[in-house]
Amino acid sequence: MGARVNPEKTPPRKRQKRKDGPRLPLKFNALWLLPPILVLIFVAWEIQHAATTWAIIYDGILYKTPYDRYLRLTKHLNALNHFPEGVPIVMAIIGVWVYKRNYRSTIAPFLIALGLASGATGLGKEFFGRARPHISIRMEADKRQVDMQEYMTRYPNAPLKLEAGDYWLGMRFPKFWERPFFRGDFASFPSGHATSAFVFAFWLSLVFGRLKWLWYFAAVGTCFARVRLRRHYPGDVMAGAAIGWMFSYLIFCHPLSARIGHWARRKVESYIGTGPDEFDRLGTSPQRLRAEK
Repeated sequence: MGARVNPEKTPPRKRQKRKDGPRLPLKFNALWLLPPILVLIFVAWEIQHAATTWAIIYDGILYKTPYDRYLRLTKHLNALNHFPEGVPIVMAIIGVWVYKRNYRSTIAPFLIALGLASGATGLGKEFFGRARPHISIRMEADKRQVDMQEYMTRYPNAPLKLEAGDYWLGMRFPKFWERPFFRGDFASFPSGHATSAFVFAFWLSLVFGRLKWLWYFAAVGTCFARVRLRRHYPGDVMAGAAIGWMFSYLIFCHPLSARIGHWARRKVESYIGTGPDEFDRLGTSPQRLRAEK
């Protein structure tokens, strides 16, 4: 008969870290698509009230709050404007490839999601042609607008007209193809930075799950920075965030994501000669090096 083990003296099992990476594809749940859909519905309402939301968020929250006056919080958020740009993304990919080998298969789906989401955002920019806030007539009463109103009051017969406007090129031209395309000043809706930021945050949350809150904080901070820099309206960044998250979720839940990810990983490893065996011989497995000696 075997010896009985006292359950009170049994040491608790330590929770082992997961080393095999995420299981692709992710399990699809349609309820996860409900929040971005609701955001897009809210964006449709926000566009009709752009003057109100712009004044509340830009004037009331991001520019004239006591926190911004004393702590300079929102001014520091402007640095997050560079979070989803090329250099941080390339550095993250290199870091995952070198130090998180079990997550290499997620790089290809991430790049596919980033490319498709950015492409959809780019098409939306060219189709809607919304003017950016910094070239539109500002919707809040700044000094220039007050001076202009005083001038018009003093000279009522002057051929001037002052209106706060939200300008969309869209399909207002008699011939759609005659309107200007590929003009950065008319590429406000949706926000490309917000799209890339949420695709980037979705991927980083899979690779570094314990820091998930940090990546989404950086993505939201990017959206605030784009509004504060007067590059986008609030509805632009909300639409971009919803598009980025939806594309990321759908790509990583698709059955081909695992196949493409593993295929791309094997191809790159065979090309540069950095498979698991090669990394072990370079010193990533001290036990194996001692065994070979």
